[in-house]
Amino acid sequence: MERIFEPWIGANYQTNSAHNCRILILGESHYGKPTDARLDFTNYIVGRYAITERRRFFTVVQRLVSLDTKRGSYSVASKRAFWNSVAFCNYVQAIVGLKARNRPTPAMWDTGARVLLQVLKEAQPEVVVVLGLELKKYLPALPAGVEFAYIKHPSGRGMKYSDCQPPIRAAIERAIAARSVIEKPEPSSDKGDLCDDNS
Repeated sequence: MERIFEPWIGANYQTNSAHNCRILILGESHYGKPTDARLDFTNYIVGRYAITERRRFFTVVQRLVSLDTKRGSYSVASKRAFWNSVAFCNYVQAIVGLKARNRPTPAMWDTGARVLLQVLKEAQPEVVVVLGLELKKYLPALPAGVEFAYIKHPSGRGMKYSDCQPPIRAAIERAIAARSVIEKPEPSSDKGDLCDDNS
């Protein structure tokens, strides 16, 4: 099985990313009709339900990743700015069913692992926020140089901002710290021209 859904890559993901850090939000799966299995479906979902309309799941995700402690809804402008600063994809490359009670098959999980590695290579995120502790169990061996934050699913029972935001904040801080080490110039061994009084 090949990639079915292209990831959402925000217009400002590379140049003006959230927290000045390239963040990929990794969900589990899409639900809907079999005919929804098309390349642009993830982009359609984000454009409609995360930005234009108001859906609790996407509001919670925005608040978590923004490290926002306030309550209330977001304006369309605020949602557009946020989602254009991040990337988003679902792990499972198939429509699982109509409802969340439908679960992915082993083959779906296996395909998701291969596709995720492709997406990581293409999008080059510095941080990946994994939505759901169950999803963590199915992840493949992950590449070095990417920070991962594992949190409870935003729609799950018992999800608390106070529990989920610290791992995200810590992953962002680690990524920025690692970048600063890489970008720090090496001390120069050139001591410059020495003045010779006898010249």
